[in-house]
Amino acid sequence: MSELGLELNALRAGSRDWTEVADRMSTTAELFEQTSSMSLGDSVRASAADFLDAWAGYAQESADIATGFSGALTAAADRYGETDDASGQGFSDLDGRLGPAR
Repeated sequence: MSELGLELNALRAGSRDWTEVADRMSTTAELFEQTSSMSLGDSVRASAADFLDAWAGYAQESADIATGFSGALTAAADRYGETDDASGQGFSDLDGRLGPAR
């Protein structure tokens, strides 16, 4: 791998980190969805249910955004890697055309 290898590694590490964030936010959304407001008093039960529903949605939206970031970083790393490989192959092909005298 060329000098670009370091950048590719950073992109792939960033993608993994965003995947972890997405997983944590999905878990958080599930926990909000599973939490019941039934043990609370009548005067706050409806507000608590609205709060839990809203925050479950926010957490899932955050998970979706993090998944998008992860996918974009993976796609960029893949494209850069393909370009790097193609450039390396192009230089190898060029070297082969110079013949044994070089």
